Amino acid sequence: EQESLIIVMLANVMEGGKEKCAKYWPEVGKSCSYGGYNVETVEKKNYGSYILRSIHMEESGNEYASVLKKIQHFQYIRWPDHGVPLITSSLIRMHNKVNAEYEDLVKDKAFPIIVHCSAGAGRTGAYIGFDILHDEMQSKNQVNVYTAVLNMRKQRMDMVQNMKQYVLLHKLLSECHALGSTAFKPNELNKRIAQHTMLLKEFENLNLILPMTTSQKIALQHLNKPVNKDINILP
Repeated sequence: EQESLIIVMLANVMEGGKEKCAKYWPEVGKSCSYGGYNVETVEKKNYGSYILRSIHMEESGNEYASVLKKIQHFQYIRWPDHGVPLITSSLIRMHNKVNAEYEDLVKDKAFPIIVHCSAGAGRTGAYIGFDILHDEMQSKNQVNVYTAVLNMRKQRMDMVQNMKQYVLLHKLLSECHALGSTAFKPNELNKRIAQHTMLLKEFENLNLILPMTTSQKIALQHLNKPVNKDINILP
């Protein structure tokens, strides 16, 4: 309907032993049919924290039909429901990859990017909010997280569902501002090694970026105290 060529999925099909999202794509090399269309996954690349699939759609029963759509399907697999990713760098890398793919594809025709999780509120709201605020930071050199979330909630309830996800928005923006783009091509490696001052600055910036805090409730349980060498040093 919207002629979208990019889908961003922020959930796993199964989470906590429950089905959280339908698996609407086939395995690589296989196809399935939905409402008069054949869907085939032609390629799958695993980037650790996210998976990129190339999916083709064409009309069913028409041997002369050309490929109607070539869809890029990004699935982030390290974001727990109602929670946040422990490490944010991989989410930023996927966001950069999504935007790069969009810039390449939008040259022919503009289209919206589809973003979904399981309920379409918490994780979806956080990702869309980050995308909006990232553009705002780039164009205006300032951000207003509160206003961005408020505007999203005027259109759909519970966008950015809890405090952890609200903090995540700030952390993602902080990391982008502090580190900028650090990606480079393999053939540029020797050149970068020679730039000692730049590498030192990057290394110092790493100290500004800390993992999202995790619960220590299990380690602090009474039955686990004997296995902790020191109460201040938890596994």
